[in-house]
Amino acid sequence: MLVLSVIVPAAALASTISAPSVSTAPATGITSASATLNGSVNPDGLTTTWQFQYGTTTSGWSTGQNYSLTPASTLPNSSKSVKVSFTLTGLTAGTTYYYQIKASNSKGTHWAAIVSFTTTGTPPTYTVGGSASGLTGAAILEDNGRDDLNVPADGSFTFATGLTAGASYYVTVKTPPSGETCTVSGGSGTIGQANVTNVAVTCTAIPVYNKVVYLTFDDGPDPQTTPGVLSALEQNGAHATFCMVGSNGPVGVQPNPGLVDRIYLDGDALCDHTWDHPDMTTITTTAQQQAEVLQDRDAIYSAIGTSNVPLFFRYPYGKGTAFVDSSLAGWGLQAPAAYWSFDNQDWYPLCPGAAAIQANIEAKVFDGAVILLHDVSYCGVAQMSYIGPVIQWLHANGYDVRALSPGVYPPQPAPLAAAVQAPAMRLE
Repeated sequence: MLVLSVIVPAAALASTISAPSVSTAPATGITSASATLNGSVNPDGLTTTWQFQYGTTTSGWSTGQNYSLTPASTLPNSSKSVKVSFTLTGLTAGTTYYYQIKASNSKGTHWAAIVSFTTTGTPPTYTVGGSASGLTGAAILEDNGRDDLNVPADGSFTFATGLTAGASYYVTVKTPPSGETCTVSGGSGTIGQANVTNVAVTCTAIPVYNKVVYLTFDDGPDPQTTPGVLSALEQNGAHATFCMVGSNGPVGVQPNPGLVDRIYLDGDALCDHTWDHPDMTTITTTAQQQAEVLQDRDAIYSAIGTSNVPLFFRYPYGKGTAFVDSSLAGWGLQAPAAYWSFDNQDWYPLCPGAAAIQANIEAKVFDGAVILLHDVSYCGVAQMSYIGPVIQWLHANGYDVRALSPGVYPPQPAPLAAAVQAPAMRLE
């Protein structure tokens, strides 16, 4: 139910006509389910339409997405400030809301500053669960809250810890039944206003492979593309290695700690790819080289909550330095640095597309190959659609798709192409 109230003082025409001026004031009457939003509008001498914009996030307000609008109300051509209010009901307890006022006349539109308030009470929580099939013994599942759940046999399961609306969730198989491998579908997402019941865990006998291949993804994690890569790996019983930068706008470890944690919980390998992807051979001081590596290393450790994990290292562009090579083990990283067998050139501006990437892998793969790929969205999300099909092709052709592991991964020589300066947008 929406209740609007407008208090209009005596009107007088403004001597100078312009777009309306607006301001917000603190919300009043806040309860667990309602609040009154307040502010003022000065029509500046023209008939003006005003609306409150509100929601649980400010994301997208500038483009008209992800917010709610009250029904528009019109003010006459006053030249004085008019108090406006809006009573909002049906809110969720213990939730922070944001609001502002939008006002328009024939001269333009203005928005007031954003104000927030939090409803009283405790927000409701929702559980995550689903079903398991194909188990020949007990499986242990884990969620991103580090809750372990023993699933003794086929059937339904539910994690005990509830999550509030808007929280992210993901479920992984921490320990499969002996002799089996398990895949997860529907295992990640965002909590809505209901329990999650569609997580599906499917276990089958471990296939017999006679070859191995290592997929490695550079330059993420990217919130647009990395979740899809992880889902494809989960659904196809495969693992990979993620060589992650520290920060590159919305991409990297620092802005996406939850994605780093999901990579870790999925059993994929973590790899330091420096903080901001420089050509390390152009950094003249060893202190700067060390900072590039350790700042990224520490951000990865922070995201997963532990430093007790193997951490690989890959040079941007494959261009290394003697100082870093000799320091990796002392910094707690795996040595030598992880290079690659062949590059799919899936970076901007080449952007070959999903079909070309898969064809290149099929043509060049060999037993023990370390394949360089990228999980960033510079070439668009559609280009990443090859992940599932290429894993299926590799499995059908006898390849186990694995993550790098200490003492097992085949060291690769520095690529000859590393001597060539890469284009500005090319990231490896």
